[in-house]
Amino acid sequence: MNNNLKERYIYAVVRHLPKKMQADVEQELETLISDMIEERFSNATPSEENVKSVLAELGNPDDLAVKYLGDEGKALISGIYFVNYKRILLFVLPLLAAIVFGANFLSGIFIVGANPSPGRILNLLVTQPIGSVVQMAISAFALITVIFVIAERKKADWFSHTLDELPEVPGKNEKIGLGTPIAELIVVAIGMAAFVWFPQIIGGYFADAGGWIPVFNIEVLHSLWIPLTIGAAFCVGWAIMSLVEGRYSIRIVAATAVTNVVVAICAGIVLFNPNLINPAFVEEISILVNDYAAARIFENLNLYVFGIILIVLIAETASVVWKAVRGRR
Repeated sequence: MNNNLKERYIYAVVRHLPKKMQADVEQELETLISDMIEERFSNATPSEENVKSVLAELGNPDDLAVKYLGDEGKALISGIYFVNYKRILLFVLPLLAAIVFGANFLSGIFIVGANPSPGRILNLLVTQPIGSVVQMAISAFALITVIFVIAERKKADWFSHTLDELPEVPGKNEKIGLGTPIAELIVVAIGMAAFVWFPQIIGGYFADAGGWIPVFNIEVLHSLWIPLTIGAAFCVGWAIMSLVEGRYSIRIVAATAVTNVVVAICAGIVLFNPNLINPAFVEEISILVNDYAAARIFENLNLYVFGIILIVLIAETASVVWKAVRGRR
């Protein structure tokens, strides 16, 4: 009907609602809008302008979604900003908490092995992981809150749509499933754990050398925390944007391209550092395999890792572009 304006309006409302509410609200709006059109234009086929006039009476679809949720009048963050603020918090915090706890626990297992006393086990496998989760939760909560407070104060149009800007109802193959941003955040968390939080996890145990030797030079990695954090921040931003956008749109294509370029640059800064690989690890590997040529594979491990990252980024960008183009067709 009239360039599917009614369907797009309904979609713009229900996309912000919990799944258990969507079907009922969609049916209610379908009936309400049809009745309003029939009442006002019963003797003629309504034009697009006629439909717009009816939808304008119902108001902005984002505001209508807030009314259905009963979240009007929130003080610090309100309206459609509050809807997406809650949605992102409920999505990000539990996932990050599980990953951070798991990474801390795994790191504790490696460390506690040298002295498995009860107090040390309690500290490394319980107290420290819980403390890290609390610190992460406070930091993530504060950061997300500040972003949304600023967005509302500046009236950023990240989520708002006028009748002329209603998003198309995405096809089945055009939707971004919840698994996509979850996978992105898991990859980011694993990367941060391996290169920032607990880089000692990646390594090998050498009995002759007296224990566990990390692959990377820990001090060098700690000095490269800025590019590592920047790359991770862009990836988290992409995951949040894909969660909000919900479809492979042109904006998602642009965000993917920018994010992957930044990640490639940051990865290059880190991985091309000549002192990144721990020489003690390479030495022990050469002794173990009794072949220095084979050990050079580990000596140049950073180059192989960068190559793999570059291939993954190119493939991801191409995939997002293809899905967006296929959706528009």
